[in-house]
Amino acid sequence: MMLRPTLAIEYAAEIWGGADWKQAEQVQNKVGKTLLGLSNSTAGEVARGELGWLSLKARRELKQLIYWGKVLKMDDSRLVKRVYLQCKKITDSMRDSFCGSVKRTLGKLKLDHLWSSEAIGELKDWISFISSVIRRKDTELWMQAVQMKPKLRLYRYLKTDLGREDYITWQIPTSHRTLYARLRSGTHQLRLETGRWVNEPEEERLCKVCITGKVESEEHFLLDCYVYSKIREGMYRKIFDQTGFNLLLLKDDKKWLLDVLMGHGLKDKEAREKVGKAVSTFLAVAMKIRSQNLSQSAEV
Repeated sequence: MMLRPTLAIEYAAEIWGGADWKQAEQVQNKVGKTLLGLSNSTAGEVARGELGWLSLKARRELKQLIYWGKVLKMDDSRLVKRVYLQCKKITDSMRDSFCGSVKRTLGKLKLDHLWSSEAIGELKDWISFISSVIRRKDTELWMQAVQMKPKLRLYRYLKTDLGREDYITWQIPTSHRTLYARLRSGTHQLRLETGRWVNEPEEERLCKVCITGKVESEEHFLLDCYVYSKIREGMYRKIFDQTGFNLLLLKDDKKWLLDVLMGHGLKDKEAREKVGKAVSTFLAVAMKIRSQNLSQSAEV
């Protein structure tokens, strides 16, 4: 199972964690890419999206606001509470202070009124509420970033929420999981991606495995390229045998089919896993065939 690593760089973030820290975000993204077997050129949003990780900034803000809630619930005689009450009067406008950070974060979340009223209710309710608010805000920012990157056009169709993907925990070979993640994220060896590296016009990034003159996109590779027809038929047959779903009945609806094969087109988690495992096996075999064909072509 892939779990989010405990980062020493978050130590005591309740006190200091309100500022931006891009280098820390880069560390988390690199860890995520490594866990998934993704290349360094993969968008950081993909690693976070697949693993369901909040940004480190959001995590620090959450830790800080939870701690603020705990301070509010302390008895006024406690030293920490007395220091807070004094600091609130004189440091809430200081950007780098604890009070200034809490006030600024509440404002960003449109909860300005709570800074004055401190009416947060019971602590457990506050923790649940603020966790939900921060996750929702971080998800919005994550989705905006995904939408801005043309390379992620398939990914943003397959992925609509900042939550950990089921395939992370499937019992499949690591190499299969990596291929699955790479195809979803657009960071693969297909011509649609490799042509981008050399600024080749998209319409010229043709499949060199078949002779149809089609762009070698994820859709072409997974659904159309005739070179992989036999193993593709085997994939559909396996899916039908294990789930009872005859996906070929709607094979002309390419977007729907892509969502079923690699996204959340199926609501049943067990069926989605069976389909995903069949797809990951197809990817492994098809990529091997592709590599062999391209090697033979290069020798001619």
